[in-house]
Amino acid sequence: MRKKSNLYLALSLVVSMMFCACTPVPEGEAINNVWVYNNTPDTLTMRTPKFSYVRDTETFVLPPYDTTFVFAWGTYDVGYESYWAWMSTRDTSKLNPVWFYKDGTEIIRWNPPCREMGDTNCWYNKNSWNTVRQGRDNRYVRSTFTITEADYGHFF
Repeated sequence: MRKKSNLYLALSLVVSMMFCACTPVPEGEAINNVWVYNNTPDTLTMRTPKFSYVRDTETFVLPPYDTTFVFAWGTYDVGYESYWAWMSTRDTSKLNPVWFYKDGTEIIRWNPPCREMGDTNCWYNKNSWNTVRQGRDNRYVRSTFTITEADYGHFF
């Protein structure tokens, strides 16, 4: 009898841990986040700095005409903050560039630091980002960067 109750206790603990560990945070409810919209007919690969380590990079595959989640930061206590505002508080001069590849060939490279560059589309240009409030009480921001075929061949 005692073995059965211990078994049931162990099983209930495992099941409850599974539900606690696997419950996803609803998009926009607990984090600010960054997305990239690939507005081209090509599958692109993007290499971007990892913000927890200055010189490390992460790689993302961007399907044609699709939006890809790239990065998230903050907790509900952080509040409204765009990607640009968040990036501008860091020393981006020490970051790697952001690279885009098509079929393994580099087609775009945008170099830090963050700056205002008018209408030029660039990862490090404030004017290239679209931000939308989201989440509970519109407290968080979804920042989206759009890449187009017109960006191919830009190396600055």
